[in-house]
Amino acid sequence: MDEEQALHFARNAAEKAMAGMKTEASVRMRLKDEVPTVLESKIGGMPYFPAG
Repeated sequence: MDEEQALHFARNAAEKAMAGMKTEASVRMRLKDEVPTVLESKIGGMPYFPAG
């Protein structure tokens, strides 16, 4: 494989990777050093259900 073919291969691979990134769902989470209140969402914790 010569340099031009390698660049073409790398460009195609990068384009495929970017196309996949645009179509996949993702979630961003930020951890805090704070205790959440009862009303805030918690992952893996007990959900808050109001009385009634």
